[in-house]
Amino acid sequence: MVDPGNIGLEGHSMGGWTVLAAAAAMPDAYKAVVLEGSSTGKPFAADEPRLAAQPGPGVQPL
Repeated sequence: MVDPGNIGLEGHSMGGWTVLAAAAAMPDAYKAVVLEGSSTGKPFAADEPRLAAQPGPGVQPL
């Protein structure tokens, strides 16, 4: 059984970009996003405005 209100995404390396793209496309669909070993943010995401947005108030850095 899957709890649709408790879905998270995890991405490693280039998979981190896939996770970010999915979260940017559907920002309310995921409870958590975990990136491991992914080069994200400036200058890497400078050309992708959806990925340059600041995290919401519920997002806590590790």
